Amino acid sequence: MKFKSIFLILLIATFLCESCSVEKAIFNKNQTYFSKNKLTKKEISKEVDFFIHQLEEITLNPYQLANVDKIKHQINTLKSYENISVKDFFREMLILIGHFNIAHLYLSFPYKNYKEEIKNNKLPFKFKIKNNSIVITNKTNKYNIGNEVISINGKRVDSLLNRFYKYIGGTEVWKKTMVEKNLNQYLWLNDIKSPFDVKTTKNTKTIYKDFDKKHQSEKSVIFNFSNKINYQKINDSVGYISFKRMDIYKNLKGYEEFLKTVFSNIQKDKIQKLVIDVRNNPGGNSVIGEKMIDYINDKPFRYSGGKKWKVSKAYKKHFKKMFPFYARPFLKSDTTIKEYFNSPNNTILNKTTNYLIKKPKKNNLRFSGNIYLVVDNGTFSSANIFANAIEDFNMATIIGEKTGEVINDYGEIVAVKFKKSGIYVWIPSAIFIRANGNEADKNPVIPDKHIKQEVLDNMSKDDIVHFINSNYK
Repeated sequence: MKFKSIFLILLIATFLCESCSVEKAIFNKNQTYFSKNKLTKKEISKEVDFFIHQLEEITLNPYQLANVDKIKHQINTLKSYENISVKDFFREMLILIGHFNIAHLYLSFPYKNYKEEIKNNKLPFKFKIKNNSIVITNKTNKYNIGNEVISINGKRVDSLLNRFYKYIGGTEVWKKTMVEKNLNQYLWLNDIKSPFDVKTTKNTKTIYKDFDKKHQSEKSVIFNFSNKINYQKINDSVGYISFKRMDIYKNLKGYEEFLKTVFSNIQKDKIQKLVIDVRNNPGGNSVIGEKMIDYINDKPFRYSGGKKWKVSKAYKKHFKKMFPFYARPFLKSDTTIKEYFNSPNNTILNKTTNYLIKKPKKNNLRFSGNIYLVVDNGTFSSANIFANAIEDFNMATIIGEKTGEVINDYGEIVAVKFKKSGIYVWIPSAIFIRANGNEADKNPVIPDKHIKQEVLDNMSKDDIVHFINSNYK
């Protein structure tokens, strides 16, 4: 009996670990690949209807943020084609999906086609988007810092940007962030390829307010975890955590040991100010943020106000894919998963009991000094939830730019494959409620001290610390 218990414990531990890697594998596997076949008018209509049916089945209130008139118009546009290539269909579907205005609803990009067709389809300079224009941010033999791009391969930049913004749902700042990140791919998708013919203005634009001098400090060794989170002592009184990503699934015990090491050093070094920087953090595993908060907050709080989760056949299938076959019998031992599988499709699980305000347990390594959270337009998903918990329960002074999405936002995404085109679409099934429980709030995280995005983009750790020391004694 004892041996059986030990075996079960080991089995459960194994499948929990593997499920995380399987989940990651699901993301990697469900990648769109364009075939050379064309879709007929009948096939186009079936594909569009299939998408709408799947969205309405999986997503809770899919039209609440949508422009319904534009959706109807784009559906009619798609169905008017006599035939269309898969690539062109993908491009038109991006516009349809963008009209739902849900950041977590998106098509899987065909990276394999992109890499096969063009190995290097990148613009020959670095850039930022400002006021619906592309501004060059590095000096090359041909271009100067601040040159404004007028056209690329004969296509006006303002027209291109306006088209690309339609591909993305969410806030305006998130659309800008994503177009800036994926511009080279969007150019390829619209058959704008290298070698590029780039026309620019001769005059230069100021793209950001730089500091009079760079602020260099004596720095200690960097403590690093998986190149996703690192800590460094900046000077005698300031510690700095660069929180780059939260997609940590497998080595949670290693992450917990990392936190112990970091906060042991913070305590030993008598750090008075702690900076946590989540600029351009795209999110990942929310547990990572929760574990961090345990080291910086001793007041009663909750990480989220709850979750409303729509039950569907598609997500139940997704659950099973996440776990190895030998572990699936244990799925229903988890209370939440058991409830989900036992609930009829098309019903809503209103999960609030697991999100009660609670006082944290005692933690001898908990930091008690001043905390500063740095956010920007690229703070998204689980990183946004992390920032919101800190905001709603006043755990830190927040500086920077507002985050990339509203807090009451979608999640728990599942991949669905179009039957004929082979395109994959990621569809959200749940809505997460902000930490204070206000479901009507349509705001992102809003900083206490505002810094423009174009300034933030060029601020180093030292610049951030100098800004904090100048504004907060």
